[in-house]
Amino acid sequence: MKNILFLSIVTLFMLSSCSQEPKPKMVLIETSFGNMKAVLYDETPKHRDNFVKLVSEGYYDSLLFHRVMET
Repeated sequence: MKNILFLSIVTLFMLSSCSQEPKPKMVLIETSFGNMKAVLYDETPKHRDNFVKLVSEGYYDSLLFHRVMET
């Protein structure tokens, strides 16, 4: 009986892990006013890959960050 229960739990776990969508990548943007988390989705692979490339090249290091507010 214990073996059947164990096999059932393992089977459910395997089935649930196979059907999950891939998780989006998270990046941390550090600023002098605090940190921000950004999500990079697989639905926009060119934008995601370009952003990652620019970050790895140091393009955004010491770049000013502007906040645009509606008045």
